[in-house]
Order: sequence, then structure tokens, then C-alpha cells
Amino acid sequence: MRTIGAEEVHRRLDYPRLIDALRTLFRDGCAAPVRHHHTIEQAGAPDATLLLMPAWQAGGHLGVKIATVYPGNSARNLPAVMASYLLMDGATGEPRALIDGTAL
Repeated sequence: MRTIGAEEVHRRLDYPRLIDALRTLFRDGCAAPVRHHHTIEQAGAPDATLLLMPAWQAGGHLGVKIATVYPGNSARNLPAVMASYLLMDGATGEPRALIDGTAL
């Protein structure tokens, strides 16, 4: 499985092409179920959120973006939102890449 960090995402990703590809994908059809939204209680801090956002296209790859929202992170000089994206082979489920989802 390949790991792709934030620096590589920023260096290699052509955002205009990504936008066009996503527009085409959603127009042509893909499965994007309602995201899972879970509240994570934090003692002495604002509640956090865990988001699970799966999507796939029949005969193609599948993936899930896993994001957290921690409003209290500003007090720690950390971003409130952090994420990872797991890309998997659509035929076997084999993990192909773990991508920095915050940068993505």
C-alpha cells in the first residue's frame, strides 16, 4: 500500500483536473451514501466529531475519507479538521493508498 503525505498531495495534485474529474464522476454515477456522523464527547472541551464518507463506482475503486473535527484544537495550535483517505481496489478490497485527507 502506498502512503501519500500532504506535501506530495500539494505538489502533484492538479486541482482544476480534480474538479473536472469529480464533476464527471458525479454526473456519470457513483455510490456516495450519506456520511456517518458521530459525536465524540471531550471532557473539559467542546465535543468533537468523527465523519466517515465512503464512495465508489461499480467496476472501479472505492474509498473512504475519515475526518475528525476537534474545535478545541485551536488551543493546542492544531487544525480543527484532520483527515485521511483510504483508497481500495474495487474488485478485491485490497488497500491501495492511504492519502493525507486534510491536504486532499
